[in-house]
Amino acid sequence: MTFNNNGRRYFWRKNKIQQLNLYNDNNTENPIATYERSKRRVIDGGLKSFPASLTLNDEATEIQDIIVISLLVIEGRIRGDFRPGSYRKSLSLWPDTIDTVANRW
Repeated sequence: MTFNNNGRRYFWRKNKIQQLNLYNDNNTENPIATYERSKRRVIDGGLKSFPASLTLNDEATEIQDIIVISLLVIEGRIRGDFRPGSYRKSLSLWPDTIDTVANRW
């Protein structure tokens, strides 16, 4: 998914550990924002939950509203919330659909 703001183009890209990273055209190596989905892990024999997180650098805080909205749209599409006639498809779609969703924009 891409969007433009003040003459800059921004785009979300999934990394190898399933995080979404936001880049701009000026720097495609270092993300300005990173989103990590919530997860559960077994630690010391017990189930531990980790909440979702969105980390922004200084540049990203200037456009944080647009970043949050674009993240909600892409997550909604991944989950199926924004597709006509669908109601929250399986969250297991995450690894396979981010590239498909990104190409639709």
